[in-house]
Amino acid sequence: MNEIELYIELIDDKMCTKILKEFGETVPGFSRNPTIQQKKLFIKNMFKGQTTRNWKRASSSNRFFKHISAYKNASNDELFGKYDMKGLFRHLAEINGEQVPDHVKLAVALMYQPEILKEKLPLLVENFKENKSIFDIPVHFESEEELANHLREQATFMGATGIDNFLNMLQDIFTDEERSYLDELRPIVAEMTLLEFENTRREFQKELDFIAFFSFALTHIGEQQDIRIGMALHSAYYLAENRQKKWSQSIDQNHILGVEKLNWIQSMESRDTVQVQLQEAKEKLKVSEREKRQYDKEKKELNVAVSKLTASIQKLEKDYEKKMQVQLTQQEKAVEAQKRELLEVGEQLAASEQKINQIAEDSTCYEEIRSFAVVHHQDSEFFSLVFPEITVFSMSQFTQRNEKIKQFPKIYIQRDGLNSTVIYKVQDICQKNGIETEFFFARSNKELLEKTACFKQTHSGV
Repeated sequence: MNEIELYIELIDDKMCTKILKEFGETVPGFSRNPTIQQKKLFIKNMFKGQTTRNWKRASSSNRFFKHISAYKNASNDELFGKYDMKGLFRHLAEINGEQVPDHVKLAVALMYQPEILKEKLPLLVENFKENKSIFDIPVHFESEEELANHLREQATFMGATGIDNFLNMLQDIFTDEERSYLDELRPIVAEMTLLEFENTRREFQKELDFIAFFSFALTHIGEQQDIRIGMALHSAYYLAENRQKKWSQSIDQNHILGVEKLNWIQSMESRDTVQVQLQEAKEKLKVSEREKRQYDKEKKELNVAVSKLTASIQKLEKDYEKKMQVQLTQQEKAVEAQKRELLEVGEQLAASEQKINQIAEDSTCYEEIRSFAVVHHQDSEFFSLVFPEITVFSMSQFTQRNEKIKQFPKIYIQRDGLNSTVIYKVQDICQKNGIETEFFFARSNKELLEKTACFKQTHSGV
C-alpha cells in the first residue's frame, strides 16, 4: 500500500464527495447515491489516471499532490513548518484524532516531511490495519543532547526565547494596578544600564518593587541570560508573595467579619429574623472558606510552576557550562597543534640554514667556467651563491655591451618577460661578437637553478 492508497483508505464519505467536486467528477452509473467504497474506488482510479476525463493525461501523482497541496499554507507553515522529522511525527501523534483526522495528518506529513514519511510508511500502514491511529509510532530520542536541542526549540520556557515567553506569560496575569505601574516604569528602566538600575531601584515604589526587576528583564533583551533569568524569577516570586498577602488579607477580613456577624446573630436569637441572618452569615463564611481553598490551590500551582522553571534554568546552565567546556578543550587542542607546527617549522628552518651554510662553505673553492655564461633577471645573489663558478649577467649589463661578454663562446638567455625588440637586440649583439645564443624559460628561481645545472652538465666535457 503506497501513500496515495493509504490516504484514500483514511478519508470519509464527506471528503470523498469533496474530492469528486474538486475535480468535477461523478461516479459513472451511480451519479446520485454511490456508496463510499464506490467513491473511493473511482478516486483511486482517478489518481492513477484511469478515468476518461480530459485531464487524465496529467500525471496521477500530480493530481494527488495537487489535491493535498491545499494543506501547505501559511497557517500550517506556522504550525508544522518549524518541526524536524521527530518533532513533526511526535506532534501529529499527540493531536486529538477527532480534531484532526488521520488523512489530514498524512497529508501534512507528505507536505512537510515527504522523505521521512515514505520511510515510515510501512509502520503507518501496519497501524491502519490494526485499527490504530496511523501516527501511533515510537519516535525516540537517540541522546540527551538531541533531547536538549528539541526542548530548546519546542519547549515554551527553554531555548533562546524561553525567558521572553515566561516574561510575556507572567505579564498576562498582572492586575490593572501592576500593569499601570509597569507602563510607567518601562520607558524609564529601558534607558538604564545594569549599574544605574541597581543604584536607583530603591527609589521605586517598595510595595511593587518587583515590577522594576520585571521591567529591566523585559526591556534589556541583550543583557546576560543569567541576570535576566534571576530578575524574572525574582519578579515571579514576589508577584506570588504579593498575591498571597492580598488574598490572605481579604480572606482573613471576610473571615473576621463573618465570625463577628455570627456572634452578633447568636446574641439575637430571641428575635424573629435571627435564623435568616444566621443562615446568611454561614453562607458567607462558606464563600470565604472556598476562596481561601482556591487561593491555597493557586498558590500551590504557582509554586510548582516556579519550581519547574527553576529546574529548567538549572538544566540550561549545566548544558551551557558543558558546551563551553567542550569548546575550551577544542581550543586548547588547536593551540597545542599550532605549537607543534611552529616547532616543526623552526626545525625545518634550522636545517635549511645548515644546508645554506654548507653550500656557502663549499662555494669558497671553485674553478670558473669559461665555456658559457647565463643572462637572467632573477635573484643574482642567490644564483651566485649556488653556482659561483658560472658567470651571470643581468639583461641591462648584456644590452650595454659589457666587454666581458666577448670572452664566452655561448650564452644562455632567460626568455621570460622579453619583448621582440629586446630579443632582436640581443641576437644582433651576439651575432656581431660571434657568440652562440640559446633562449630558455624559467618562471622561478627553482627552474632557473635546475636549467643552469643542465647547462653545466652539457658543458662539463668542454
